[in-house]
Amino acid sequence: MTDNKVGFPVPAKMPLTFPKVVSDFVIKTYAEGFCILEYGSGGSTIAAAELPHKTIITVESDSAWLCRLNSHIQHNKLPSQPVTCYADIGPTKNGATQP
Repeated sequence: MTDNKVGFPVPAKMPLTFPKVVSDFVIKTYAEGFCILEYGSGGSTIAAAELPHKTIITVESDSAWLCRLNSHIQHNKLPSQPVTCYADIGPTKNGATQP
């Protein structure tokens, strides 16, 4: 990881963390689609942004994670630029599930 000008670490890579069958489905579906709306951001957001001519909107509840994601997007100059939105959904467990 490297730091950007505002001090947030820029992850060198943001892989999909789904099981392979799910990752394959997501990549195929995103490649076929035009507009992608995600609740929760990360590797799938980057996978979408690596595809040209996509409209991507992602909603994230972890503001620190969203800053790191935005740093990665800016640092890597991806073909499609996601619109990232922060939404406070209250306390969550790991993986943003409600307690």
